[in-house]
Amino acid sequence: MSASSDTAVSKPSHVVLKSLLDLSPQLYVRGFQPVIELPLDNDRAPCQPLGLRNHRVEAAICIHAWESCKVVLNETQLRGIIRVLEGIALNAPLRPDHIDLALDQEPLLDAISLMMSKHGRIDMTGTQLLRELNEIAAANGLDQRTSRWPLDASQLSRMLNELDQCLLLLGFQFTRPRTKSARSLVIESLPDDDGTETPSPSSSLHSCPVSATERQDDAGDDDNDFWSQLNLTPNKEGESQC
Repeated sequence: MSASSDTAVSKPSHVVLKSLLDLSPQLYVRGFQPVIELPLDNDRAPCQPLGLRNHRVEAAICIHAWESCKVVLNETQLRGIIRVLEGIALNAPLRPDHIDLALDQEPLLDAISLMMSKHGRIDMTGTQLLRELNEIAAANGLDQRTSRWPLDASQLSRMLNELDQCLLLLGFQFTRPRTKSARSLVIESLPDDDGTETPSPSSSLHSCPVSATERQDDAGDDDNDFWSQLNLTPNKEGESQC
């Protein structure tokens, strides 16, 4: 198929997408799910946030495409529009009023908050940090059976990337500096308005010497950088032993 024909095929969905964005729809993340508020026209009330893969959202987009653009969207065009809207929602700042919902759905945030209440700074490999978090979760009755609890170091690193905005709202900053043996996961308290860090009850928590097994386990973080950006985890046979 020629380039000109490709443009002709994709043009209707471009027109519909532009028309949708002209309505300035409310797109954001709620409980770590990209949502849009219906109805699409914000001047109409009440507004209801729904996941972008919800059938009502798909129907609303198709109805808008026909009523406003006289376009009948096929499945591929609809999916393309939804993927763009999801990208906009995921890049929108996390609303402070959704932090409680995030905490309810993310036991990992609870564990990190408990850990940071004792340490103003954490600097560990993924394997070591996960071991500490597992102990905190077990001691405090946090749900480790949920799909939102990491099973290995690579998954922990990916989930911390996903939770970056929530960590900032909680007053923590997450970074992944490179060490000689493995990538380190660092969580530290954000400075106060006067530029000083919030004092912590005890000293920083640093990693212990890294074993060969842990180096191999944590080295996998680099391989998953690409997948982390897509919020995906590549399929592997077996699980890393922490």
